[in-house]
Amino acid sequence: MAGSYNARATESLQEGFRLPVVKLVRAGRMDGDLLAVMQANTRTPLSNWGDLNGQLNALDLGERRLGALLDQYGEGVVRGAFAALSDRAARMMEERIAALPDGDYAFEDFLDNDGIEDAPLRIALDMRIRGGRMLLDFSRSAPACQGPLNISRATAIACCYVAPRHAFPEVPANAGVLRPVAFAIPEGSILDAPPPHPMGGYTETILRAIGVVFGALAKADPARATAAIARAAGFANVITGDLGGTSLDVSLVTGGEMQLAPQASIDYGLVVRLPMIEIATIGAGGGSIARVDAGGLLQVGPESAGSRPGPVCYGQGNTRPTLTDANLVLGRINPDRPIGGALARLDVEAARAALREHVGAPLGLSPEAAAEAVLRVANAKMAGAIRLVSIERGHDPGEYALLPFGGGGALHVGALIREVGLRAALVPRFPGVTSALGCVIADVRHDQVRTVNLALEGLDPAPLAALLAEEGAAARAVVAGAGLPLERIETRFALDMHYAGQTHSIAVPLPEDAPQRLSEALVAEAFEAAYRREFSRLLPGLPRRIVSLRTAAIGRRPAFDLGLLAPGPEASLAAAGRGARPVWFEGAWRETPVLARLELSVGAAIEGPAILEEPDATIVVDPGLAARVDPLGNLVIERL
Repeated sequence: MAGSYNARATESLQEGFRLPVVKLVRAGRMDGDLLAVMQANTRTPLSNWGDLNGQLNALDLGERRLGALLDQYGEGVVRGAFAALSDRAARMMEERIAALPDGDYAFEDFLDNDGIEDAPLRIALDMRIRGGRMLLDFSRSAPACQGPLNISRATAIACCYVAPRHAFPEVPANAGVLRPVAFAIPEGSILDAPPPHPMGGYTETILRAIGVVFGALAKADPARATAAIARAAGFANVITGDLGGTSLDVSLVTGGEMQLAPQASIDYGLVVRLPMIEIATIGAGGGSIARVDAGGLLQVGPESAGSRPGPVCYGQGNTRPTLTDANLVLGRINPDRPIGGALARLDVEAARAALREHVGAPLGLSPEAAAEAVLRVANAKMAGAIRLVSIERGHDPGEYALLPFGGGGALHVGALIREVGLRAALVPRFPGVTSALGCVIADVRHDQVRTVNLALEGLDPAPLAALLAEEGAAARAVVAGAGLPLERIETRFALDMHYAGQTHSIAVPLPEDAPQRLSEALVAEAFEAAYRREFSRLLPGLPRRIVSLRTAAIGRRPAFDLGLLAPGPEASLAAAGRGARPVWFEGAWRETPVLARLELSVGAAIEGPAILEEPDATIVVDPGLAARVDPLGNLVIERL
């Protein structure tokens, strides 16, 4: 029973207060004597009372709703409807499994130990996909252990349900989901432990079991699996932030798709009417120079020291403090281990002197207070860029996770979570080279636009369908001619349309097979759906016009196994420790643990304040935040 658990139990009989299956509620009334016995044997009676009431209320609501359905339609109809829903889920799941490449995919993870024996415990999965069927074989997993990390077979199957449900969220959530899925979970293993093996600490094992299913899916379909991991972690949407030496580049990813702008402005307000990824850029990078202006206000950027001469601490001739110098003076950056390896050491005293002269003296601040002020101004500018791509365009940042990369992005995640109200941060395994990794694994895309200027009413679909086919073939030829290995080329069509008299148009997506079945009705239906999404209402009675045709050909690159980046079995929280050092937080020095980020095991959890170092970046976990390592080695940072 929750709240009575003994963490050192080596068999189920030692795991705390145990009850056989008994009836707690009879005829709608709770058994007060039984409840009193339960509450007297737990350290958390109020929490248990709340849990029990929540479960009972949910059951009561379900019973009432089911009764209402039975009263309205009768038992036969309701049973038939339930069976039809289950059959539909099974068909949809089978179709989605069939769309994955046939093959055998393996993934494994480890628990450090069971608290009794100091030996790693393997959770291993061999996934076999054939047609629309999937076998999840856990036979290579560790046997049941002495410590309380075992789980039951039913719990293991529930873990298998979680991954496909998040990988294919459009499939209805019912028992039909698992009909095309078979299981091999050996009895006597850590995933099907017989009595009296203890099971009280099963949470870590559940996370590993879910993680290996995601990991195997990542090998079968990396794009879908990584999006599924983000959804399972509660991050359907992401705001990217690339912080380098001179700037911060921010972009929005909603539902796994980058936001494309139909046009952009360059120097002197010149408009380029070509689709491109929508990115907001501000002058707030590691080399951005801090100064006090003529009005006595502290400014950070847009002027930058760049990489040469770089920040003052580089010792290459710059004398004006930068954002990197501020982070160094506050203890956030390790002076003895500069990222990149090109410099032997960073000059803390030179950075402190520059901050004292150029910021502290004009404002009457100590070097530490001056450095903190520089960070606050820079963080405010970064927060403004995030608001520009989110709040000012109708997106709630509380529904988004920040994905910081570049050498300096992860230094500022805590402040940005607080200032913007972001849900969390998702720090990739190698933040400093994430852009380079993207260039290697990104799909190839070619966009082209053709003006058509047609009225929708009375549209002759044949010429437009022929144009779609012609433009699609031309775009695919460009992608195929790139000379890169591709698995397939997809074609996407969209029409720029508006009501007559409007000066703005909206993008109206068409299905990929539009050239074969184009009609006035299909275009009208697509326009109404797109216009309603954009403006929540239609303008009936007004004529509609087609301005231009947009065609995109996307060459899908061979799958990259992101699981290769995950920590190995040798990783552990204990091995990652690198001592501690003073770090400045909120006006005071705090002794702060330092860890080697790449040596943390999957599932490792760290409460702030903490500094996590790796060769290409430094990650700051502020007080009030906590970080955990996900199955692919990413770091999820959330509020406590």
